[in-house]
Amino acid sequence: MIDPVKFEIDITSDRIPNRTVQLDPAVSDVDIYENIDFPFLTAKILITDEMNFLERFDIIGGERVEIKLTNMKSKKDGGPQVKPIIKKFYVSQILTANRGEDNRTQTIVLHLIEDIGFESNLQNLNVVYKGKCSDIITKIVSNYLGKELDTEAKDIQTLKAIVPNLSPLDACTWFSNRATTTDGYPFFFYSTLVDKNLQFNDLGTLLERAVLNPTDDKGDSPTFKYSKSASMSEDHIIAYNTIYDYKLRNTENLYSLVSQGLIGSKQQFVNSSAVAETANTNFNFNVSEDLLTIFKFNLLPKKQNNLLFSDLFKFNGKSFNELKSRTITQFGGSNSHRTTKSSDYDRSYSEDISKAHYKNTTKSQALLEYMFKAPLTFSVTGNEFARGLHNNTIGRRIRLQFLPTDTFAQPDNLNDSKLSGEYLITGARHVLKRERYDITFSGARFANMEIPEVNTRQAPVYDFDKGGPG
Repeated sequence: MIDPVKFEIDITSDRIPNRTVQLDPAVSDVDIYENIDFPFLTAKILITDEMNFLERFDIIGGERVEIKLTNMKSKKDGGPQVKPIIKKFYVSQILTANRGEDNRTQTIVLHLIEDIGFESNLQNLNVVYKGKCSDIITKIVSNYLGKELDTEAKDIQTLKAIVPNLSPLDACTWFSNRATTTDGYPFFFYSTLVDKNLQFNDLGTLLERAVLNPTDDKGDSPTFKYSKSASMSEDHIIAYNTIYDYKLRNTENLYSLVSQGLIGSKQQFVNSSAVAETANTNFNFNVSEDLLTIFKFNLLPKKQNNLLFSDLFKFNGKSFNELKSRTITQFGGSNSHRTTKSSDYDRSYSEDISKAHYKNTTKSQALLEYMFKAPLTFSVTGNEFARGLHNNTIGRRIRLQFLPTDTFAQPDNLNDSKLSGEYLITGARHVLKRERYDITFSGARFANMEIPEVNTRQAPVYDFDKGGPG
């Protein structure tokens, strides 16, 4: 049996000075959520209350909760001791279930928000900022949240904008959505379970980082493999690199991508400023030529370059991406901070300075949509991901292997090309129980593995008239 991660939970209320209560003896389940789209964690804890705890401690929301996770395996394997993971939350919601049959117990669910998320929501910004988005976010995080920002930012251009009455984290997300690189890669602003600092990095940087389970000198890799037997097991003896459950969700939304103009489209950016030299900036967008081909050769693994979009599909003799199926018009008031006709001026939030920069904005939007074109959720034991001092979950790449369903596949090609390959972890649900620790990950990818050559061995043809193989 894999040693579980021990959790300790303390709750403190300002309404009861110098009063801290240990919750963990009464806690049966702890769920902690990370998401690459959110700058704070959320959590929920399940309490079996036999001592009328809710009434005695008088929880009404706003109490502070500290969750401490200690990896018990690290204490036994003889290696360096790993510092416990400590995260602080606020109670945001309280749910109670019906009392048990004995009328002496009740189940309580406390919903939690990480402290920076709760404290950010108590503040309001109406401030003018000028500079790169990465610099602005760094200032906001430091000045209003007392946090540092981990970033390898490669964002381009400076802008000047008035934060329109937003909380600090909402303002940071607002600027993050505007940031892009010279290649049109979008940015993500998020919090992780292990790191104390907030994260801000572009998609290109995340995909360039080392995979969590790299190939060793022999060409072998501790690939996480799906095991049907593990999924059916009722005991807790599951290897750390075994996927025991998975689900492929909301796949292949090509119709939606076409509707948004992210396959082939005409893009119009209308400048409402009377002093602008050019009122409109127009260009055609072709997802294959303008984005995926370059992305394929720069960032995708060599054996995983079968893109989730193909230009072989045609309508009226043209590929889908060659058709200008949508005209997308956006309006912006440029020159808001311009005093002369000189090109040296501060652009506003909705303004870019050239056709190339406007196209990068479209590329960024398209990449975000493609990331979630074929999302996968998969469950593994969590111990190995709660070790060390660095983030091993969201924003990292991981290599997965699924066996093919084709029983006639060649022995040396034991990969389901549709599911296997490298994924970018975009979300994580940490499920901690007394007896075990599991994580359900959400993963995104842009391409499938190369399709193997068709096996010359033919599967038997089913004869429907005879009710069996022909």
